[in-house]
Amino acid sequence: MILKNTRKILPFMLCSIFIFSACEEDEDSGPSLGEVVGTWKLSSFKGTYDRKVITKEGAEHSKDKYELVASWKDGEAFTEKTGFDYSALKASSDQVLATFQAGDDAPGFPRTSDLNSAQLEANQINLTTVLFDAPSKGDYGTYTIEGTYPTIRLDQDSCLTYSTVAPITDSGEYTVDVDENGSAKPNNFILRPKAGQDQVLPPFPDGTYSVDAVSSPKTFSLKFLDRDSHDELFSQVQTSFSEADDRVISGINGLPVDDDGAWDSTAEGDSHSEAFVKHSSFELWGGMMTWYAMNVISETQQKISDVKNPLQDLSGDGKIDISDMMLYMISDIRNGYGSKTVYGLEYAKLISFSNKLEPTMVDDSGHSFSMDSMDMGGKLTYVIKEGLCIPVNETIDFDTKWVEVAQ
Repeated sequence: MILKNTRKILPFMLCSIFIFSACEEDEDSGPSLGEVVGTWKLSSFKGTYDRKVITKEGAEHSKDKYELVASWKDGEAFTEKTGFDYSALKASSDQVLATFQAGDDAPGFPRTSDLNSAQLEANQINLTTVLFDAPSKGDYGTYTIEGTYPTIRLDQDSCLTYSTVAPITDSGEYTVDVDENGSAKPNNFILRPKAGQDQVLPPFPDGTYSVDAVSSPKTFSLKFLDRDSHDELFSQVQTSFSEADDRVISGINGLPVDDDGAWDSTAEGDSHSEAFVKHSSFELWGGMMTWYAMNVISETQQKISDVKNPLQDLSGDGKIDISDMMLYMISDIRNGYGSKTVYGLEYAKLISFSNKLEPTMVDDSGHSFSMDSMDMGGKLTYVIKEGLCIPVNETIDFDTKWVEVAQ
């Protein structure tokens, strides 16, 4: 009896084993990483670039603040023509156009690049990525990506930040629908380098993705945050931050100009490294830095620092400034002293007595300065001779869409 029953059970057991094995085989076959596996071409790109100024000990270029300075264009020519050592007063004539401190937005940031498929083609941006399946359940798949992509670069010599298109060939590993610990996390996308291999794309453990498998061709969207150039957020994606290799430097060597040809950071249009200077402190000269304005400002500073006969608070307002210098010059002219400024311009050229009871400063902002007629004054042209390179913390928020490439 026992032998007979064994004969009946044995075929059933063998069949069960085969069926179970076949089921295991079916579970392991097919795509392990689902619908993302395939070849995809970039169809739209949106990148929001955020850069914050840093002042940090040990950081290259770092200081307490960063000043964009413009100098009088004709300063050296003035020295050559008159023999006057303009460099001695350069500090007082130089103009600080903008100041950046820790936590400030870097000049021109944040900025967003938003390109549809037609704009990608027009800008010669063409990216193709292949997402290969994982070799088995629980493993990472591999990817390759090549083509051209939009990026922001720095011309170190001129300290100019500019947008460009660069080539890329890269590979690494990825997985989906799990977190870094392997626990289920739907729609999560992880990108990382292969062990011992450099990776061009920024690694991230928390991208989000979706695949539209109904449309034809299929579409794939991927969003992620690039933070491998941010010294505080870097630890979320990498092990250690390197000032030499990971620090981003942002540059500025010009500003937009307004309708008067003066620098205005709020104006639209291209940046210029040469322009007029406009400021509320130049109100007496039409709001512009002019030759007469420079003479009065420099003369005021010289008189304030005159040890033997320093400028006094002649207006009685509790401070010593240009208004006191004007009263000083009026008195000098009326007394016939014929004094001149540090640049050699007669006081009489700077004061108008058209109203004898209330003399005023002469406004020479109606025309541009010329070396051939210096006594006539005029708006001074300034130049930014050295661009400003500023270390920053950068993040880039990417939102990309891809379309399946038929194989």
